Amino acid sequence: FFTGCFSGELIGAMPLGCSGREDGKDDLRPPRRPVKRPVLVNRLFTADLVIRSAFIIYLVAINLFADCSEPYMAVCMRSLVDMPVLVGMMVEIFLSTLFVFKFCRWEVQGHLVTLWQVMTAFMVFMVRRSLYASPTLYAVSLILLMAAYAAGMMTEFMKTDPVRLPPFAHKQADMERPRYGWLGPWWAKKCRSRPGRLFVAFVLWSSYQTRIILIAYYGTLDSADDIGDLPQKDVDMLVLIGLVLSVICLVPNALVTLVSMPELFKDLCQGKKASRAYQTEAYEVALLDDDARPESDYKKKLAAHLAKNGGQCLSLTVVIPCYMPNEEEILTEVLNFYRGQEKDYPGEMRVMIVWNSPREHREFEQELEGIKAVWPALSVHRNHWSTSKCDNLNMAIEHLQTDIALLNDADTMVSAQTMVRASMHLCEEGGYDIAQSHSTHCWMDKVGKPEGGCFCFLPFITLFDTTKPLNMATQGFWRHSPFNGRGGFWRAAALKKVGFDHRIIGEDHDAGYRACACFGMKGIIDYNMVCQEREPPDCKSFTSQRIRWETAALEMRRTFPWILRSKHYTKLEAFTLIWSQVCWNCNMPLQQSCFQMTQLLSLAIVKSYFWLHVWGPYSRSQKCEGEDCLDGEVEVMGWTWALPMLLVVTLGILAVYLSLNIFDMFIRLATTRYRPRIFYILYGFFVVPFVMMPYLTYMQFWAMFDYAWGGAKFIVTTRSPTSSPRNKPGEEEGLAKPLLG
Repeated sequence: FFTGCFSGELIGAMPLGCSGREDGKDDLRPPRRPVKRPVLVNRLFTADLVIRSAFIIYLVAINLFADCSEPYMAVCMRSLVDMPVLVGMMVEIFLSTLFVFKFCRWEVQGHLVTLWQVMTAFMVFMVRRSLYASPTLYAVSLILLMAAYAAGMMTEFMKTDPVRLPPFAHKQADMERPRYGWLGPWWAKKCRSRPGRLFVAFVLWSSYQTRIILIAYYGTLDSADDIGDLPQKDVDMLVLIGLVLSVICLVPNALVTLVSMPELFKDLCQGKKASRAYQTEAYEVALLDDDARPESDYKKKLAAHLAKNGGQCLSLTVVIPCYMPNEEEILTEVLNFYRGQEKDYPGEMRVMIVWNSPREHREFEQELEGIKAVWPALSVHRNHWSTSKCDNLNMAIEHLQTDIALLNDADTMVSAQTMVRASMHLCEEGGYDIAQSHSTHCWMDKVGKPEGGCFCFLPFITLFDTTKPLNMATQGFWRHSPFNGRGGFWRAAALKKVGFDHRIIGEDHDAGYRACACFGMKGIIDYNMVCQEREPPDCKSFTSQRIRWETAALEMRRTFPWILRSKHYTKLEAFTLIWSQVCWNCNMPLQQSCFQMTQLLSLAIVKSYFWLHVWGPYSRSQKCEGEDCLDGEVEVMGWTWALPMLLVVTLGILAVYLSLNIFDMFIRLATTRYRPRIFYILYGFFVVPFVMMPYLTYMQFWAMFDYAWGGAKFIVTTRSPTSSPRNKPGEEEGLAKPLLG
């Protein structure tokens, strides 16, 4: 174990060699330099962890064998940790935080840093009662917890992770692909059995629930268990300190919400009505009502665009990567749809199919040849080396001969009007390099009745997909909106620079972030560029798809070092982007322990204060003794509440923060094309917490399992209930095996 620690094999040190071009011409600043004496640094850090382990044993012994204790083993005032010990602990946390930030490298120390973070949180939790007796040290401990959280996270986010750029080898030829996940090669070697890996993943996932466990713990404490007979002025000071630190913890979330507002306001002001949105058939796009008017804004802009561009829109290739027989059943209907759109697109339009399969499809190939004979705009390429969607996309890039490309899935329909809008965005010199469509769904997906049968979660997820996710809305402010994998347009020259990396299952977002971070490319998600995508036709396929998407969200952590090093991201944008993803769905277990403890440490103080001075069974004069109370009192459910100023300030801060989130929800409610809107309100307030959370938790567990062990596979999304690879005997195991076993 310790040999693995000292050699760096314990943790996820990425290999420096890979098949792609790692030292290509990108605009990234140089990575952090390695420390000059890594062995010395590792030994000093390990020694500190050993000393901490001994100190934790000492703290546990104090709590177990204290002279006196309150219920739940809260140590009494006369059995507190001595002040010199507390000061020494604070000094050690401060110095070790500086040491981690300055000298530790994720490539060497890795999850030893995670262990250090957990130890920091646990030590502070064990001496919390002693800290309550000293408000100054209590404030220092909260600040140090936030610093330890930031130092540990930045150690990972500033790691030396080479950027992979084209040319990419085929997936099956990539012999240097890592065989481990976030936990690193040491854990991957030592824990190979599926039950063992499930157990480790469950332990990691359980650490997510630390907050719930501590809230339950504090909820069972008596009002005097933690604060005892502390002087009133100390209690007030503790509450004030906790209030200030809580506000600081809320600032990043509020900042992310505020930064997303301009993008949402733009959608609100510029978004056009589409009466048939969520009422369409399976292979039909809801067109914007305004586009049909002779004097519409769309037609005026189109006329100006054609005049500027020689009477034509940019030449376009619709690229459809396919895995057969998955798309075989629907592809003819899809091609018929695009033959119709070609007539309406005022420019050259081609369609390119790049497909792979482990077996022969002679009848279907003959059918495609027949379509090509009467429709010269269609080209079909079979990639015999391909075992992934990325291989097909990279082959398509090699064959691109038009100005722009629409990268699409076979079950996503894009109208000619959306293609024209993309041409407008991508035509301007110095304008956008990526133009992403906004997805809608057909009526069958809206009501949860796809071809494979009904299942209740489908309409709920469709509701969730009706507005821009928070992390995407924040990036629109800086014109760095990501590519979503379908309904996305690229400049062909930009696409050739970026390519698609098969080592990550979220290849679409990965390509978008590499484009923005490495080359300064710009992206937009245009709310009026409407496309229609289909949800998978059955619950199992749908769940597999969403687990893959959740895993891809975790894998986006590998882009954070590039964003931090990029010359095209300001510090504010980099912070906002990273926090919007960390706070939403890519915070890893144990790493967030210090941040959790910062938020939860003051719970006992706040509960005791409210019991003694707000709603407890005391007279108003007793509650307001030594407090600056407002005149009057409030009766709530038979309890008489006093109104001390600290309570009023706390409620005011919470009201501001909640108002910001409610305002965000109402902007989304105003922009969504989903009808009736009352369902969107009910979804946000009732369905998410009571129905969706168990389902989302299930998906997040399996996503974390795949990310932690590196076992995620790109399972092709079922396009129809009869064409699924799962229903075909003899298919390639790597592509056909269900993700969930």
